Amino acid sequence: MNVRWSLPAGLVAMALALLVARALSHWGAAPERPPATGASVAPHPPVRHPRAPVVAGPAGRGFYPSDPGALGAALDDAFARATPPAPAGRVIGLVVPHAGYEYSASVAAKAYTLLRGAPPGTIVLLGPSHRVPVTGGAIAEYDSWRTPLGEIRVDLDVARGLCRTEPLFRIDSAPHAEEHCLEVQLPFIQRVAPEARIVPVAVGGGAEASGTAQRLADALAAVLRGRDAVVVASSDMSHYPETSDCERVDRAMLVAIASLDPHRLIVENTRQLESGVRGLECTLCGLSAVEVAVRAVRGLGAHRSQVLAYANSGQVVPSTRHRSVGYGAVAFLGEGAVAGDGPAALNAAQRARLIAVAREAIRARLRGEPLESGQSTDPVLMHPAAVFVTLTKSGQLRGCIGCTEPELPLMDAVAHYAELAAFSDHRFQPVRDAELPELCIEISVLSPLVRVTSPDDIVLGTHGVMVTQNGRRGLFLPQVATEHSMSRDEFLTRLCTEKAGLPGDAWQHGAQLFVFTVERFSEERGAS
Repeated sequence: MNVRWSLPAGLVAMALALLVARALSHWGAAPERPPATGASVAPHPPVRHPRAPVVAGPAGRGFYPSDPGALGAALDDAFARATPPAPAGRVIGLVVPHAGYEYSASVAAKAYTLLRGAPPGTIVLLGPSHRVPVTGGAIAEYDSWRTPLGEIRVDLDVARGLCRTEPLFRIDSAPHAEEHCLEVQLPFIQRVAPEARIVPVAVGGGAEASGTAQRLADALAAVLRGRDAVVVASSDMSHYPETSDCERVDRAMLVAIASLDPHRLIVENTRQLESGVRGLECTLCGLSAVEVAVRAVRGLGAHRSQVLAYANSGQVVPSTRHRSVGYGAVAFLGEGAVAGDGPAALNAAQRARLIAVAREAIRARLRGEPLESGQSTDPVLMHPAAVFVTLTKSGQLRGCIGCTEPELPLMDAVAHYAELAAFSDHRFQPVRDAELPELCIEISVLSPLVRVTSPDDIVLGTHGVMVTQNGRRGLFLPQVATEHSMSRDEFLTRLCTEKAGLPGDAWQHGAQLFVFTVERFSEERGAS
């Protein structure tokens, strides 16, 4: 039995008042301290009473409004601005932020709006425990949670199933008593999926280093398989660099999340933390929760992701520019998704906008300033796309980096890979400020990759080619063949040796070949 229910009513009221006061003292863009780690208590049956809201408050005092009318208005405003591209497939999981609504509600709404058309029956909420140590996954001992909009029921069948399947799932209310990261999700859920039941889970920090994440994910996949369920990971992004650094770190982490590769996620987290970014305390305050979600949705059939939105506190409240927190929204998609779907053909204005974004991304990095391009309302520019950005100077290559699968919205992808081409292409020294006026920027937007069974299917000058074998891969854009007057055999041989680190004849001995086309444009010439 939970000990607090044996206390006198007066002491209970005082304790609850203290909890509310302490919770409201933590409102704002980000938590005061990183998630805690430690041990949970042994499982026991959930008690039958609602968990009351602890971080709702009057204007300026809580994470979200305690007045139902004000809360409804805040949600209406956030959803009115939520226009992400329609996902090409069933939503299996989401990553959402959990800061005060002033900072992150519009980002979260762009994720939750995807559930409106086909609301799930169960939503498993995974988030960090910012104040109380947790090992594994702590499930609160309530049969419902209350918000100013009413109660939302807990899926006790799923909660008990997780505890039976994996001992790392425990019943423990302590981490949830003052925790905001899951509570702030509930009003969104009540708007888009009012009949859904929830399973709130506090995930212990450090799960990624111990193998715990895979065990938790395996249990989630086993219990949820065949159910109408969605996994939602609650996490803010980088804490607390300058706004310009915040955006760069977060863009790299969004690419890692979107890769659906948990190893890449952890490696990128380490790389960013060791990169010397001033003020950076973490890349994801819910890193373990996000990793568990990535592993779980893979087990549930997700094979594509879509970055939906991004913002940081410095963009919303300028006074936080020197100590910013990032917020991102990502969807994990299952059957029905067509990997590699690209945006529609670009018109002249869209191409000009992308070139300007690429140049501004390089200029902003050189000057240590935030990228001011902002979000676009153009659905073509916000559609996920695979892109390469190529830099030349006096006709000579100065940098070229990109991706082969859609990872970010087109405009964000161009900014990301323009910056990498300028500063992270290992073949060249980083671009200097004096060089910027001399650079020519070329953007190639890739079509979906299609495997070919014979080199004879490759059309030089039209097809770019990716080769893969034994875990190695390399890619040539179609213009490489024409600009260097290569034969098909030379093109494929050099692709193997120069880009994939394979033997030159690997393309003749079992290597897989994939072709694609590009929409290519630059400052100096139109699309070709």
